Amino acid sequence: MRILSDCGSTSCKWVIEGRGDRFDGPGINPSVMSAEARAAALEANGRLFAGFPAGEVERVDFFGTGCLDTRTKAIVAGWLRTLFPRADIRVESDLYGACLAVYEGRETAVGILGTGSAAAGFDGLDIVRLTPSLGYRLADEGAGSDIGRRMLTAYLYGEMPEELSAAFGVLFPGTEPGSVIETFYGGQAGSAYLARYTRIASDHAGHPFIRQAVSEAFDGFIRRHMQPLLRKGYTHAGIVGSVGYGFRTLLEPLLREAGFVSVKIVRDPLDILPQKIWGKP
Repeated sequence: MRILSDCGSTSCKWVIEGRGDRFDGPGINPSVMSAEARAAALEANGRLFAGFPAGEVERVDFFGTGCLDTRTKAIVAGWLRTLFPRADIRVESDLYGACLAVYEGRETAVGILGTGSAAAGFDGLDIVRLTPSLGYRLADEGAGSDIGRRMLTAYLYGEMPEELSAAFGVLFPGTEPGSVIETFYGGQAGSAYLARYTRIASDHAGHPFIRQAVSEAFDGFIRRHMQPLLRKGYTHAGIVGSVGYGFRTLLEPLLREAGFVSVKIVRDPLDILPQKIWGKP
């Protein structure tokens, strides 16, 4: 039996070979989470496998956000070994999983647009990163945290059209500058908290104000992360993630206008990775 996981900052998704259902736990990001928050997230995901025949698991492939170096990978691998003591464990970044999911035999500029964002070139073997992922505090262009921040600040500054502002107030009652400052500057919120404000954009995706704001977010992602890869010869674009997929009618034309020969946008890499890794649907 084999297990695959695609884990982001918002949720950690699991698929088990031979089973049609999936399991969702809270997100895990070992690079930015406090030790306490990380321990809580690991424990919650571990409970998904309570009573599970762990001794029958032969292999676990874990693709996670924040699994960027030896230290962070070792944290996750050590935890997985406590759950599945007989399994071969592989821990890679979520970006590597995204690359595997969208690669079709051509040099591809691969982007993640979920709660956070990242990009790399992929030739089927090696990942090439030209720009770093600076996280939601500094960057995450085009991601849910970026779009959510744009929605939140537009609301607080009174820049939203009246009908959108009213809808925002219904979705997020009690949002006002004092509480927002206390939440974000008091260290109580991270990228997933910011990304929740993306809901107003997805609920009103056809509104001109929303289309402009989301397009500007995607323009920043393409300019800073995708076009440098295009100039290096990665002429095909592959995007993975709920935000990229949810706003694909805006994103695909922007990528083609930027010069990409083809564009593939996938919501969930777990729709594809089992076939790519296990050789079966």
